[in-house]
Amino acid sequence: MGFETDIERMYRAGKTDIPNAADRLSGISVTFYDALQTLDQQAALAGDPRFLRTMLRVGGDLYDVLRGGVDSLNNCAVAVVKTADDYVKVDDDARADFAAMDDGLRDKQQPGASDVPPEIKNPESPGSTNEYPNGSTVTTPSTPDPDSLADDAEQRETNEYNSEWGHNIEKHRGDY
Repeated sequence: MGFETDIERMYRAGKTDIPNAADRLSGISVTFYDALQTLDQQAALAGDPRFLRTMLRVGGDLYDVLRGGVDSLNNCAVAVVKTADDYVKVDDDARADFAAMDDGLRDKQQPGASDVPPEIKNPESPGSTNEYPNGSTVTTPSTPDPDSLADDAEQRETNEYNSEWGHNIEKHRGDY
């Protein structure tokens, strides 16, 4: 087995290596998207505590970088193959290297672009809106803070009185 020329490396990178990296990053991004949506919904149900919103902000920023990386790798793969094609057209050594290249690599079609994951909408904002691949959307409002003990004291006393009253009636009737 001989050594690879620069043209061979360029074609291998553009037709195999970079698309494989884009596919892998796309899969990681989709998994991270699902995790962020779950965390966003759980944060809303917990009343959107500040530490969870901060985690979601960092996660949203990281997700945007991962998503952009998939798009960049897709573009890079196309650019590397087009650059190699241009060298083959204008450079005698590149043309000779291309002609001597393994048929499997030379004739291999460049794969289509990897799926760029969907955009995520501000996971750090209160509440949660999750979008799913089937097109459905689930909105979860932020759970409000509980009333202070002073604010609902009268209602608690009424509830306690009604509970005792009901208990006494049941006891008087012999329900238990």
